[in-house]
Amino acid sequence: SSQQDASCELALNGIIAGQLIRATIDRTFMDEDSVRWIVDYKTSSPGERGDPDRFVRKELERYQGQLKIYQGLVAQLYPEVQIRTALYFPLFDGWAELEL
Repeated sequence: SSQQDASCELALNGIIAGQLIRATIDRTFMDEDSVRWIVDYKTSSPGERGDPDRFVRKELERYQGQLKIYQGLVAQLYPEVQIRTALYFPLFDGWAELEL
């Protein structure tokens, strides 16, 4: 749905831990509580016999480093805003927030 200050495919560059990072964030927006969301879309799925909860937990582990980098880049743009990150799996309408 339409969100405040939303962007898709947002290209960012910045320094994280002394290294130049170039990243493209799939989706970012501000919610009604003025929280900045970073959402990374994933086209993978657990398959017909897979356990969706287990699959999502593994994917969060797999992509937590990437989401932390995205959060660090966005925090440089919006230093005083709360930032939350999540993975979205459109193939099975899965959503998982990474608790940082």
